[in-house]
Amino acid sequence: AGSETEEIQQILNTSLNDVPEFAFEDECPPAQAVLAQVKDLKFGKEGLEQLAGCETAKTLDRLITHQVLSDRPVGQPLKAKIARDGAVGRPAARKEEFQRLYAQMLLRARVLLLAVARGQNVDGCDIRAIVEPFLEPFTRDHDLVLCLPFQEIDKSDQDFIFRHSLHVALIALAIAAARGYNEEQVVQIAMSGLLHDCGMLLVPRAIRLKNGKLTEDEWFEVQKHPILGINLLEKIKHLPENIAFVAYQAHERENGKGYPKQRMGRFIHGYAKIVQVADMFEALSSPRPYRSSYIPYRAMEMLIKMTRQNLVDGEVIKGLLEYYSLYVVGSLAQLSNGCIGRIVHANGQHFAKPVVSVLTNQNLELLNEMLIYQEDLVKNEDVQIVKVFDPHHLPQVSLLAGF
Repeated sequence: AGSETEEIQQILNTSLNDVPEFAFEDECPPAQAVLAQVKDLKFGKEGLEQLAGCETAKTLDRLITHQVLSDRPVGQPLKAKIARDGAVGRPAARKEEFQRLYAQMLLRARVLLLAVARGQNVDGCDIRAIVEPFLEPFTRDHDLVLCLPFQEIDKSDQDFIFRHSLHVALIALAIAAARGYNEEQVVQIAMSGLLHDCGMLLVPRAIRLKNGKLTEDEWFEVQKHPILGINLLEKIKHLPENIAFVAYQAHERENGKGYPKQRMGRFIHGYAKIVQVADMFEALSSPRPYRSSYIPYRAMEMLIKMTRQNLVDGEVIKGLLEYYSLYVVGSLAQLSNGCIGRIVHANGQHFAKPVVSVLTNQNLELLNEMLIYQEDLVKNEDVQIVKVFDPHHLPQVSLLAGF
């Protein structure tokens, strides 16, 4: 345990230019070994019912029932600091800087989430230090930050939960900014996104990474994770209190069809509604052991359909669209003139008319980097998007080509 703690500190103190190799095993001990309040926890439905009555859950239930929530935007919105126009001709050094930041924070997220799941000493300041460094880059060049979750998946990385958690934090950061929250609130919502699934690490690995349909009892095991998560969060010092509501309610739904308590509408914390949408968008856009990923455009379509089914809050979906657009920043698209380009900037409320960096000619031949140009579909109504592809549809060009 001592050497592991030292390695944690070594990684947390590493500079962005020197990312060390990660050496820990990802498997976590059973929940009973970490959380004293869940001793003798039964498997499946019985165990979920046990957890539902734990004191931590009951405390949050009382606060939710009596609407003792501080979840509305207050003060100066972070949005006021965000650059309005998409950057053009970014220097290579900036792209490299953002990618180093992403790689470093993904590693730190993995280290700290494992430490949380193992009941080790973690301070909320360490969690904050993973998401806060993205704030300034986001206000300076949010399109480049929003593209980072679409990095190609490292095939050697068998467990999706760590990258999923960081990606949810980044997407939630964007939605929170679009919804008018102030800087501190945006940080807390991003921290919530990072921690919302920490309880999943106490679900047996064979269940959460199962390549196939879960049995009924296995599904109840998954439904335990929000309550396991709030019990883990109690052990983190200096953690903002709103984060527990998010871990508890990120899998509830507006119509009461979620879990673990089937809460609905106004009884779901406002921060949780943001993380819900970020979680679903990231999950749909990423591969899982039991399915391939959807292209981001298709994932966005599915979320919009969910608003009609009253599964998610439509205003939160508008926040997602404001910075990602319907066709999703980072994706590749074919234009009506036959060229293929990268979607590099959302045009605010013009959700279906983003800015596209054109990467090929009409014969689909790659353009020289100096000849890449941008089409603003708000300003040029003669050009439309006719087809959307995965961000890696052109394997010979990098994810950040066109930015």
